[in-house]
Amino acid sequence: MHLRDALHSEAVAFLAAVDGAIRVGANRIIFESDASNLMRALNSRDYDKATIGVLLKEARSLCRLNFSSFMFSFCRRACNAVGHELAKLGVSSESQDSFWAHDPPSGIVNLLGSDSFLPEV
Repeated sequence: MHLRDALHSEAVAFLAAVDGAIRVGANRIIFESDASNLMRALNSRDYDKATIGVLLKEARSLCRLNFSSFMFSFCRRACNAVGHELAKLGVSSESQDSFWAHDPPSGIVNLLGSDSFLPEV
């Protein structure tokens, strides 16, 4: 796939995340990303006429059709270790569709466990 820039890449990855959430039957979901420009683009219509506008519209449409509630939220990179590990796993995978319905790789399980609790302030 030919990607024009980082935002295009993030939008394509986001559509894959939406597809994954649909495939596992999620009903209420919060999508988090450390790509602030993508979250800003999904939460407004400002980018709809941009090159990636069709991807953004498709993502919002799929969310409206498939989830009873959804939200697009920015999170700091430090809070997105699981996302980065998943991205590395996807890049190193020989398959175009890295999806598992039951048992994720053990490294991801460990990260999810550590990501579930916010440090006390």
